[in-house]
Amino acid sequence: MKNSIFLTLFLSLIGLVSFSQDIFTSENEEGRWGFVDADGKEVIPHIYEKADCFYMGYASVVMDGKMGLIDLKGNTIVPFEYDNDLMYFEDGLAVAKKGEKFGYVDVSGNVIIEIKYDEAEDVSNGKLKVRLGDEWLLLDKKGNEIKE
Repeated sequence: MKNSIFLTLFLSLIGLVSFSQDIFTSENEEGRWGFVDADGKEVIPHIYEKADCFYMGYASVVMDGKMGLIDLKGNTIVPFEYDNDLMYFEDGLAVAKKGEKFGYVDVSGNVIIEIKYDEAEDVSNGKLKVRLGDEWLLLDKKGNEIKE
């Protein structure tokens, strides 16, 4: 009975963090991450080194030390080749990091802004703020520099 109450409370708390999705992160005995439904039934296998909660139908997960993005069915949307969390897509783009360089990818995994910058911030009002060397630049979503 005590375990049942704890499990119910635990799943309820995870639900708050899952942004109202019906799939929850779960870690198995081997330390691998996957996803379960509200009944605790595995819906996406426990094959990941790390997994974030689903947000807007996508979850950022780690496999072989690299981040990728999966959908609610476990399909790979963005390949496992990035060194940062890919959860925060603003205006359809997310900052992507490879090694020490940054760029932007879309939710389909296409590199939209070349990964060549030393620093990059999340998209804000359709504008991208990046640093190349000592110079900060403002770009549009096609990579064109915006002069202010």
